[in-house]
Amino acid sequence: MVDAFAQLRKRHIPLLEVAFLCGVACLLVSCATEQPQVVQEVPDNSCSETRDCRQDCACRGGEYCGVDGRCAALKGAGLDCEADIECWSGSCLPNQAADQTICQASAGDECDLDTCALCEAIIDGKGYCPSPCATRDDCLESAYDGSLTSAFVQDARCVDSALHPGQRVCRGVWTYGCAAGPGDSCAPGYECVGLYPESHCVATPFAEGEPCGHDGHCARGSCGPDSFCKLGSAGDRCEEPSDCASRDCGGDGQCKASAAGDPCDKDADCENLPATPYCSPTLGCVACIPGTDAEACGTVCDPSTGTCTAKELNHREECRGCVSDTECLPGLLCVPTFYDGEPDGTHCLKPLIEPSDSCESPFVVETELRQSVLGEGPYRFCGINEPIVSCDAVTSRLLFHCGFPCFADSRCEPITDECLYRCESSDECPSRTERIFGTTYLYPGWCRDWSQSEYKWCRYGPAQVVDP
Repeated sequence: MVDAFAQLRKRHIPLLEVAFLCGVACLLVSCATEQPQVVQEVPDNSCSETRDCRQDCACRGGEYCGVDGRCAALKGAGLDCEADIECWSGSCLPNQAADQTICQASAGDECDLDTCALCEAIIDGKGYCPSPCATRDDCLESAYDGSLTSAFVQDARCVDSALHPGQRVCRGVWTYGCAAGPGDSCAPGYECVGLYPESHCVATPFAEGEPCGHDGHCARGSCGPDSFCKLGSAGDRCEEPSDCASRDCGGDGQCKASAAGDPCDKDADCENLPATPYCSPTLGCVACIPGTDAEACGTVCDPSTGTCTAKELNHREECRGCVSDTECLPGLLCVPTFYDGEPDGTHCLKPLIEPSDSCESPFVVETELRQSVLGEGPYRFCGINEPIVSCDAVTSRLLFHCGFPCFADSRCEPITDECLYRCESSDECPSRTERIFGTTYLYPGWCRDWSQSEYKWCRYGPAQVVDP
């Protein structure tokens, strides 16, 4: 036997050595000659506004391909839908409470009575959608569809529904039974939430800016109206400060505003900000809002900034500048005005509300329909001839003289020390009275030529005795 093996070695070893040497030689040659590396380009298969997802691209995770060939965010439970493909749950069904179709909740999702057929209340009024079943085998089968791993399905069982007589549902698969922590019993892409036995598997939460179907899909904050995760604004639910854009989660489980101007939904969202305790839908937490002038400021609240001003309440006359209706005398409103076709701020004007309402000189030119700063109206107002004169020019003539001096588009008449403004008829010009030695004189308003201009200007006519 040994001799035979020795003969075999003598016969084949040379051949093996030759083969080995040839192999080494080939290896050296191949190493000496550097071969070009071929890099295969991966085609860009993502969709854009110009690519059709029905033909030549694929939508991102959390999106579906619409009938128009454009990608859109998947919709959460309770949102209107037309096809199953639009929903996170893959189920678009008629709503039990209204004549519409909505996305149904998936098994394991939080629900209310309108978002899945068998919503089961579990704890604290919250519900979860279970899987319907006839036997335990149905529950075991549902456990393998992506939520739970097989390691924990031994807890699954088919039981009578607590809220739907005659129906049987799976317990221990979706509504409770998973184990949280390292090596939890949920499948990849899912995580275990809640305390046993109310724990259940849900899709792994997404980060801020990622697509979502409902709040439960988001790691922090909430699912915004655009179906993307966002950090909580004031009033949104929260569990810890990092859930909130303001980094302030209140004891009531809602995000609080952290500074003036922070977004809010109601005054309670600003209650921790003594200087800005009111909620403005457009400005956030502010010092005052319309209707709180006296309470919050004692003066006029500027609705454009939500701040208290030094302006007195209800004291501005017609054609005087204003920031709010509350700054004008009773019966007047603060409305936008114009001069020579351009916006000219806001001024106090008299609204024509009742058919019997009328205008008095010099405010005899009715405006078109306008709305006040605080939203009163729309009404027509007693105004001025805005194409040729401004409210400030009228105010300059009514209150001041050349020494003040005249301002805006008014002009000084040095002989009579008057501020003049342009006009087209005498009723656009104010009159004035003066009492001298017990006699009252009226100086009527006249629209007359002026030697220093090609236009007509408001002047005073000859004095008339009205109270001898």
